[in-house]
Amino acid sequence: MKRILLLAAYGWLITIGCSKNVESKESLHRFTQAGNVGADAVRVADLPLVFTGQIYPNNLDHDSAVQSSSLITELKSELVKSGSSLQHVVRLTFYITNELQLDLLDIEIKRQFSGVMPAVTIVRTQLSNEKALLCCEAVAVSDTSVSQVTRIDVNASILPKGAKVFISGQAEKGPDPMAAIRLTLIGLTRSLTHLGLAPKDCVQLKAFIKPGLNHADIIHEIELAFNGSAPPVVFIEWIGDYPAEIEMVASGYLIPTDTESVTYWYFPWLHKSPRYSSFVRVKAGTPLIFVGQIQSDLINSSTEQLLRVFERLGSVLYYSGSSYRNLVKATYYVGDPKVRTALSDLRGVYFDPLRAPAASAIGVSAFARPGVNFGLDMVAVPASQ
Repeated sequence: MKRILLLAAYGWLITIGCSKNVESKESLHRFTQAGNVGADAVRVADLPLVFTGQIYPNNLDHDSAVQSSSLITELKSELVKSGSSLQHVVRLTFYITNELQLDLLDIEIKRQFSGVMPAVTIVRTQLSNEKALLCCEAVAVSDTSVSQVTRIDVNASILPKGAKVFISGQAEKGPDPMAAIRLTLIGLTRSLTHLGLAPKDCVQLKAFIKPGLNHADIIHEIELAFNGSAPPVVFIEWIGDYPAEIEMVASGYLIPTDTESVTYWYFPWLHKSPRYSSFVRVKAGTPLIFVGQIQSDLINSSTEQLLRVFERLGSVLYYSGSSYRNLVKATYYVGDPKVRTALSDLRGVYFDPLRAPAASAIGVSAFARPGVNFGLDMVAVPASQ
């Protein structure tokens, strides 16, 4: 009763959604603070999940309003093919080219997802198709029961119910950008082999790439590395020392059933850091919590901005039943080198070095919302696990 009163006092609303695959009302929780666009967090039981690549609108010669509506229509179509629907989306990430799409996008999200808000992240980046003003990717519960990662088409794969692996972004240098990307993909397939897995067990790749690189050429390299069956791919423009950094989500069906619910590990050939793990394994039966994007506000000090974000994260984790010691995947969006330094220091304060999440830190030239220079989103598991 005390917990319910606390939730009410802080203005939190909990909505519950169900699908054919959901075994009870406890299988899907949406934690939403009144007035927000998107849920602060969505907790989902161990169920089959659809991971998409970047979905584009089909009316690319029209304005933002038409493209926004068309985009949701295309997403809906992809989800239906994967045994899912808009009502079962747990995470939704939008990629926009400039801030002019924000107001229209907010309206479209509220219209399409009223009462069933997913955790939402909005990223500003250049897109593969120059005519597109925005695109999106989603994670959603599927009614389709599968025993292994199943490719629906180039834009969607289903991750089966069971154990999961989150692999941190990896990057390599080379004599030219494409050679560096090739070496990075070799490193990722080596990582899968080390885990007893194969390229077919990967459900999604996210590639953070320098501006100017040809996405089609990168897809070609991924196809070669994945034996002609590339998983859905998401591209995000980044500013970094490497041409690309690529992260991965995979099935972890080989994880022993007697292990802890979450284990944090390092690949022996990569740098070991107390700030992040090379990979995190989530045991079968463990729910996932998708935390929507949390961004800095207009405060001068980089450290103060990050403190606000991490305090907000702690609040969201608490109300969704998790904690800093139960994070499994972190994505950081960094717009200022000073923020990156402060981020490294703060992670040392908030994270247990033996339980640091898998992570990628993306240097970005601009944010979706003006005045922001840092943001993050997370995947976690319940603290009781």
